[in-house]
Amino acid sequence: MPQVLNFLLELMAEFAGGPGPPGNNLVRFGLAATLWFVLLALAMSRQREGRPARERLLVVGFALALLREIFKFAHLSVRLVSGVDHNAFCAVIAPLEHALTLASTVVIAGAFLRYILDDAEIARRYLRVGLWTGGVATAAAFFWWPFELAANPSVHFHLTWPASLLHLLAALLIGAGALILARRRGWLRNAVLVALAFLFVSELLTFVNFVSGHTNNDVLCPVSNSFYLWAIPIFAFVYYREQTNEKRQADAALNTYRNHLEELVAERTAELTRANQRLAVETQERIQTRAHAATLEERQRIAAEMHDGLAQVLGYLGLKSDEVTALLQKGEVHTAGSTMHQIRAAIGQASTEVRRSIASLRETPPAPQSLQSVLGELAVPQPAPGEPAVAVTSAVDAPLFLAREDQEQVMRVVHEALANAHKHACATTVTIALAQYQGVDGSTNGDLVIAVTDDGSGFDISTVAGEGDCHFGLSIMAARAERLGGTLHVATQPGAGTRVELRWPAGDGVRASQVER
Repeated sequence: MPQVLNFLLELMAEFAGGPGPPGNNLVRFGLAATLWFVLLALAMSRQREGRPARERLLVVGFALALLREIFKFAHLSVRLVSGVDHNAFCAVIAPLEHALTLASTVVIAGAFLRYILDDAEIARRYLRVGLWTGGVATAAAFFWWPFELAANPSVHFHLTWPASLLHLLAALLIGAGALILARRRGWLRNAVLVALAFLFVSELLTFVNFVSGHTNNDVLCPVSNSFYLWAIPIFAFVYYREQTNEKRQADAALNTYRNHLEELVAERTAELTRANQRLAVETQERIQTRAHAATLEERQRIAAEMHDGLAQVLGYLGLKSDEVTALLQKGEVHTAGSTMHQIRAAIGQASTEVRRSIASLRETPPAPQSLQSVLGELAVPQPAPGEPAVAVTSAVDAPLFLAREDQEQVMRVVHEALANAHKHACATTVTIALAQYQGVDGSTNGDLVIAVTDDGSGFDISTVAGEGDCHFGLSIMAARAERLGGTLHVATQPGAGTRVELRWPAGDGVRASQVER
């Protein structure tokens, strides 16, 4: 067993130094300086990252500890290079080394008290008491030591009472910090308590070694130095463990946030899916509504065609049938035959209207054309024998695009006027003129006018006020004009041709239709 203890002491002495030649302590001071430098760099890095106020105190504490090791390493190097074991430099470096040790341990302990207890007032009181007490003791040592060194040049500072007092004071302050810290629980407190305990043991063993006259110097010195060196990696472990925990917390927070985002995305996706489904339903409903509206519109158009054409033809045929019956009862067979020819002509006209309506239902609706273009298709500059020449003019420059049903009503009136000019008036020339309506004072109100003028035989309009063929055709054209919200005006005299004028509002105005005389 003694051999094992001797081996352990020898091993500790190799790293922690101890009695013997000055070179025994080079590794001790160099290793401690390296470890304190690493801790100082970590503390400065965390302080730049905006870490807690603890880092500012730790930067100061680690810097003081590093400065102490640098002083000791430099002093030992000068002694080895110069070969002088004891010089005047000891008057400054010896008390300063103990003062730096005391100050660094107090500041480091205060920093961890501030962080772990989260109580700035306790940390402030501890630092104030520790630094003031250490400062007074250090000042007394600095004041006393030059006189002692002058009286006894061979004396070493660590063999004097001020050195023992400073080490005892450091042990008491470290122990007080550990007792204050012991009321908190957690791994961080445990690690810091272990480090402070190692420093406490180091200072206490150093004090015991000094007051015992260094009788056990070979054992106490390397053990005390070893505890001091072991405390430094524990502080480094605190940093490593903190960073690991921070990374774990950051990862957990990131996972929580990612899960939250995934939930939000899932909810938003579900909302969008529901919105798309509602939109699809609404779109389908709108399509069905438009289809229904188009069907109703087409039904209304067919109903209007039947009212304006076929219904009036049937009414006319009914009146003519009654007329034929009355003529036959009177024995006027010749007159009844003439009326039957009129009935046959009306039936032919009705058949034409029906076929035209059926054809319009089967055909694909043509591309929209301006009114000028549709009228232009009616022009016949070189007619066939027996047919009139048709000229088309327009005083409206801008293309007029009417609603399909409006344009169809206009063209039916124009076609009827052309048919009458050819079949009844035996005209040789027909002119179709499109213009804007102008009043007697030259003013315009946006109404449009189409005039169909022929050079045919004309007729006495007063004779068609009853129920003749001409009145039948004019009534159909008047009904179509009324559908447009316009008026139909017919000007004619026997032998002077006929002018059929359709006037209707280009806008939304509606006026009663009538056949003006």
